[in-house]
Amino acid sequence: GGQLDAAEAQLRQMPPLHLLKLHCFLEQHLASPKLAALVQEPVVRLLEALCAACRLDFLPAPPAALLACARRLLRDPHDFTGRLMGLEPLHPEEAKQLAPCLVSFSQFRRVGDQEVNACFGTLHGWVSAFYSFP
Repeated sequence: GGQLDAAEAQLRQMPPLHLLKLHCFLEQHLASPKLAALVQEPVVRLLEALCAACRLDFLPAPPAALLACARRLLRDPHDFTGRLMGLEPLHPEEAKQLAPCLVSFSQFRRVGDQEVNACFGTLHGWVSAFYSFP
């Protein structure tokens, strides 16, 4: 699909620094109960969608579980985009798990870190294309 090819091209161009910044942002915010309450739902939904796409077990859960999920996903930022591009398409039943991420994207409010914003946009674009890829 052309949409997925375009999204993968965006992934390839994304500097690993952007993933590192996203990981730091999540570490900072999810490690503190007070800050965890402020993490936007679209960010949580993106994490859930990436877990679903990567077929990592994920239960909508407290911040500590989200943080563990983020660590598993982002532990190797240099390899992460390649891992995403190598994923098998999801079965329709599995793909339903991505839908909440797509719906919540419009509610994303930019954060203070430009790299985090850019990373969020690129990853969301990929999830969206992956979702609609048959």
